[in-house]
Amino acid sequence: MKTKPWRYVSKELWQMDRLNPPESPEDEWIKNIEGSYDQIETFNAQELMKKVLTKQEHEIVDMILYDGLTFREAGLKIKRCKQRVWQIYKGALAKLEPEI
Repeated sequence: MKTKPWRYVSKELWQMDRLNPPESPEDEWIKNIEGSYDQIETFNAQELMKKVLTKQEHEIVDMILYDGLTFREAGLKIKRCKQRVWQIYKGALAKLEPEI
């Protein structure tokens, strides 16, 4: 069976676009959703850490989580052993846990 070229498609198919109203209920929902995310407060981990942690704790967590240093490398920077850095890091995370 030979298919018809596009110019022979019936007018009824092209008139389907007229059935949909220019504004559908879905469009209104989308507009409401798009506007709602502006009201959500953004989370800033750095500010939370500055409020809750001491300067040393903040520095260690920052080096490990954001800079990607190991406990040993962080310890060399602040002149502490890796075990002490781990203890400070673990204590800092315990302080942050209830805040999250």
